[in-house]
Amino acid sequence: MIRYLAITLTAALLCLVLWLPASHPAAQFYRTTLDEHVSCSDVWGKRFATAALGKALAAADIARQSAAPSMMSKGPTGSAEHRLAGRMQDMMNRFYGTPYLSALEAMTALAYYRFATLLYLLPGAGLLLLPALFDAAARRVIRTYEFRRHDPERYSFGIAGAMISTVALLASCVLPLPLPSMLAPCAMLSAIYCLHVVVANFHHSGL
Repeated sequence: MIRYLAITLTAALLCLVLWLPASHPAAQFYRTTLDEHVSCSDVWGKRFATAALGKALAAADIARQSAAPSMMSKGPTGSAEHRLAGRMQDMMNRFYGTPYLSALEAMTALAYYRFATLLYLLPGAGLLLLPALFDAAARRVIRTYEFRRHDPERYSFGIAGAMISTVALLASCVLPLPLPSMLAPCAMLSAIYCLHVVVANFHHSGL
């Protein structure tokens, strides 16, 4: 069951990432990024939001430079080769100027910004994750010494919940919609709780 759920969630996330640029213009992604930045500044502070925006823009610039077509000529450099290279360059420019790729680039910028905000929240999530895992491990050891049976159903549902929370968090990074500022922390808390359940009910049978 867990294996099929992982395949389904991965395929759904991939389809969502490919479908969004085709159904939403680039301007909507940029407007969402701006709205997200304003909301993040109000909730978490302007310094936090500005630092996250700077990291997102830097990452987007690096990605744009690495994806830019390079038509450096190799071999013969006669007039025919130059004309062929020019036509190929024009074709690549038209290709990279299509609405789909423009929307894809804008979606990438939005995803980079939301990922940057998540990176700033990771230390706080780690402070909660470590005690939760320690408590879950202690519960599992105590249950073993009490000769109590581990719950494989809770174990499976914990893994499923952690996977769904993670995929939902990743999907929220690319949606061109205004999202609540507390959505990401709540998704992280949900994933931490599910991992706590997984460790507390870990068993050695296969998935």
